[in-house]
Amino acid sequence: TEVSQLRELGAIPQVLTQDYQRLLGSQPSKRLNPAHFLKKNPFYNTKLNDVVVFLESLILKDEPERNRFFRGLKQATRSLPGFVIQRKVLPGCLAAVEFGNVSSSALEAILDLVENTRDEQFFEASILPFIVKLLSSQDFFVRMMLISSIHKYIRLLSSSAIESKFYPGLQSYFKDADPRIRDQTIKCMSLVAPKMNQKTLNSSLLQHLAQLQRDPEAAIRTNTTVLISKISTHLGEASCKRILLNAFTRVLNDPAPSVRNAGILALKETAQYYSEEDIAKRLIPTLAPCVTDPDPSVSVSSFQCLQTNFDKLKDYLKQREKELAEMRAQQAQAQAQKAQSPAPTHAIASSSGGGAVGTSYARPAAEQQGALNAMALESAA
Repeated sequence: TEVSQLRELGAIPQVLTQDYQRLLGSQPSKRLNPAHFLKKNPFYNTKLNDVVVFLESLILKDEPERNRFFRGLKQATRSLPGFVIQRKVLPGCLAAVEFGNVSSSALEAILDLVENTRDEQFFEASILPFIVKLLSSQDFFVRMMLISSIHKYIRLLSSSAIESKFYPGLQSYFKDADPRIRDQTIKCMSLVAPKMNQKTLNSSLLQHLAQLQRDPEAAIRTNTTVLISKISTHLGEASCKRILLNAFTRVLNDPAPSVRNAGILALKETAQYYSEEDIAKRLIPTLAPCVTDPDPSVSVSSFQCLQTNFDKLKDYLKQREKELAEMRAQQAQAQAQKAQSPAPTHAIASSSGGGAVGTSYARPAAEQQGALNAMALESAA
């Protein structure tokens, strides 16, 4: 606390020593201006300092200057450590845009910085509320940026955060008036769906996709069919057997060849979920007409799909032939055993006291003849 301690330079970096001593000059007129010191000294002339200083005065900058700053932010922070971006730059960017309209350049810069973040807790506490808030924005560029950049932050989204916060805000995007938003939403769901609860997938997402299969845009109908095929492994076997065949066969009559082709390829990719009965009674009758489709790609794809399913039926037929052979062998064995067993006979039994009729097993021929002779003698007497 003594004045003499101001002259102790041990803890001061060497690059600051000379300018620091000039700050302590005894003559005020010769002292170094502190603002000049901060601006010119190379110790403070760093990219991090430039970024932080600009963020602190961002509200005073005009729109072109702010956009220019955010466009160059990714390059400016390329050499900065991750923890500096997380603890200093990102919070400054979020604070700078918290109470104003977020431009597409600012949002892109923030999402680029998020891509370098590794801390899930920090993301869910600081970044996720910002993203969820922007999901309700009606600005086309903001909505498009959020879903087209999903790959930058999906790894930081936990399943619980998706279920409770992110997906509820995303549902309106499936019905957005702009087809570009609807199409990009379908594409981003290929990354989001694997982290969602199976119940939500079956009860909510599939309903949205069923509606999008009837979308006016052929590209959206195509991508929807492809998405259903991709997420089939996450739906559960029971749901796949109940839903997929209907979902893919209904598009085989679509006027767009790309949609029909997507349905055929999806049937081929999900063949493990269809029973032999489904193939014989539902799939083949619906798919066979596509072999003569005017579009050659649809024709070729449908025939290849039919071949795959015919191969499955051939394997099933071999199993049935084996069962038939075993059944015939059992029948032949039963007939042989029946032929070898002695047949039962019926005889009349009598006694001296009356003529009751009874049943007895067959006796040897000599014994039968003796009995008949005895009965003849008794009659003669």
